[in-house]
Amino acid sequence: PDATSYQLRSASYMSSGIKRPSADAIFSLFALDCFLCEDPSDRYNVIGRSDHWLHAKPRAAGTYTFVLNVIIPSDNNLILVAYFRESSPGLLERSGDAAIELFKKWVQADDRFRSERLKLIPRVAKGPLVIRRGIGAKPVLLGRRISVHYHARPDAFEVDLDVSSDRFADNITRLVRDRMASSVCLDLAVTIEGRDAAELPER
Repeated sequence: PDATSYQLRSASYMSSGIKRPSADAIFSLFALDCFLCEDPSDRYNVIGRSDHWLHAKPRAAGTYTFVLNVIIPSDNNLILVAYFRESSPGLLERSGDAAIELFKKWVQADDRFRSERLKLIPRVAKGPLVIRRGIGAKPVLLGRRISVHYHARPDAFEVDLDVSSDRFADNITRLVRDRMASSVCLDLAVTIEGRDAAELPER
């Protein structure tokens, strides 16, 4: 979805509580994988695998990859892996953008800080009422709801979201997967939560 269609914390949010449309996204989706893993432990740290295609392709100078690995409840160890790159080359090297600086701070921080700030904004673009009500559209700090794991490389950063670690999320995912996969379209936006003026506006 278009990042500007999401309402995020504005530059004055801490004093006004006002949210405004986001600026263009820092990252853009460029690849998507779906893997069936032989062992449950293989579901984590996808970018750490020496045989992963991400390491086989030459990396353009100044590019950085953000990886979102969704561990889906299943008997065959299913994961859905989304790969994002900077919307424009070298974007992360530019200074003066509060959201970019916060992202770089978040990558370098410990897991506790990361989990306190990683925010998901779901939106059911298409689907039955039971799914719309179950998922909602309120921002969620993921580290407070599900188990999240982080893996860093000099040129990439991976976030593993273990959906099965929360009973409600597990049940909703199984319902969509088993009965409604063809009738549900879910938009997901991810941002790092800004909590003071220097970290805002969100993006």
